[in-house]
Amino acid sequence: MPDVATPSTATQRIRVMIVDDHTILREGLRKLLHAEPEIEVVAEAHDGSSAIQVAQQQKPDVILLDLAMPGMNGLATAKKLRTLMPQIRVLILTVHQEEEYIYETLRAGAAGYVLKDAAAPELVDAIRRAKAGETYLSPDISKLVIAGHRGSRREVRTVSQELTNREREVCKLLAEGHSVPEIASMIGISRKTVDVHKTRLMKKLDIHNRAELVKYAIRNRLIHI
Repeated sequence: MPDVATPSTATQRIRVMIVDDHTILREGLRKLLHAEPEIEVVAEAHDGSSAIQVAQQQKPDVILLDLAMPGMNGLATAKKLRTLMPQIRVLILTVHQEEEYIYETLRAGAAGYVLKDAAAPELVDAIRRAKAGETYLSPDISKLVIAGHRGSRREVRTVSQELTNREREVCKLLAEGHSVPEIASMIGISRKTVDVHKTRLMKKLDIHNRAELVKYAIRNRLIHI
């Protein structure tokens, strides 16, 4: 069950909710933000479905949302939150720096994109700006966005008919940020078999790295938002 904090009597504080499937990370963020007198962590959730449920109950001002989570991923969660509770500001907090993730999460209504290796002052500043109605991008992310606008966009490729259903499934999960061991556990096959599917699909699609895989999955709607 999601962990819901006791609301504070300080009405002017920024009410923050943390959504991440890693308990240690949530605990670390909660302790970090607890030191900020203007911020109050009012709730936590470990996946997208729980996040939507708890957000409807607690009505936070800002949600810190991870991208790669089991079940409903961060992209789908951001879009659902925008539809149901447009007044809530969503900040993506993630390790992913792929250009396509950035564009798609902003299109989904996110108020900003912050990397998990950001320093505490940057995260706090992002929360403040989100609450104020601004959009925040980490410096490294801003550079990618600017470069993306300056460069030409690659032509969208269609989903290869040569991919099997299992290969499409593995491709989707890899693009969502899941590791090979996680995928093996999620779909009930061995790690070695996942590696085989990964190698085959990347060869068929002529894809050579994770960034290209993410772009392919998003552009071909293997990841739905």
